[in-house]
Amino acid sequence: MSNPSPSLPWCCPLCAQPLQLVERRLVCSQNHSFDLARQGYVNLLPANFKHSKAPGDDKSMLQARRDFLNAGFYKPLQDALVQIQSEVRAALGRGITALDMGGGDGYFSAALTDDQHRWFVSDISKDAVRLAAGRFGVAQCSVASSFKLPLADNSVDLVLRNFAPSSEPEVARVLRRDGFYCVVTPNDDHLIELRRCLYQQPKSHTAGAIEGLFQPLWTRQVSYSFDLTSKDHRQALLAMTPMAWRANLEQKQRWLDAEAVSVTANFTLALYQVAA
Repeated sequence: MSNPSPSLPWCCPLCAQPLQLVERRLVCSQNHSFDLARQGYVNLLPANFKHSKAPGDDKSMLQARRDFLNAGFYKPLQDALVQIQSEVRAALGRGITALDMGGGDGYFSAALTDDQHRWFVSDISKDAVRLAAGRFGVAQCSVASSFKLPLADNSVDLVLRNFAPSSEPEVARVLRRDGFYCVVTPNDDHLIELRRCLYQQPKSHTAGAIEGLFQPLWTRQVSYSFDLTSKDHRQALLAMTPMAWRANLEQKQRWLDAEAVSVTANFTLALYQVAA
């Protein structure tokens, strides 16, 4: 793939040529054209890349996550990502171009973008990207698959994968040779109080190993607890997770009827670079 202009890393999903912003469209040299939505995002997910009519999280799950995150319950995780960005900038000695891959409504990366650091957001859910676009500038958010990213080779300094599925070869392809890959995964006791309320034997979180393509630099833990005194917040937490459709009505009601509960948040943050 050819590299597009530094300000816009998107490439055409049909021919892999750089996309340029022309009025309200992104256009490549082969005259493939992608209209900007009214909200300012672009859809770079061709119909034949989809596995369902409306892939990704639905509106109810997205709204629940938005309500929960905006209430500040994951602010310590957001703060930890701000610190990582500062360290990446220091290591590179420049402002960065970054991708929030599977970034949902952009809650985390919106806190990272500024005059020195420009973030782009991709997600397979059109509803998620529509919400994210309200936090970012024109053409910074794209409907796209994490398994076939519409970005140029060696085009971004940092990729953030926060609970999202991915293709590690794709991440390695789009990262610059001195770029970084940040992966956030839940630990075994993350939201354990919710899982114990719903299930007699809650399953452990599993995270696939990242090997071969990346060199591990370090891992850090972000662990804390938060109080859910509001039924609305308990509902939002449940609704934003896959447990909302796995649990039956009795299990859900048991959680919603619980009195004020302290909930554990426990994440592992890992930073990598492309292996030499």
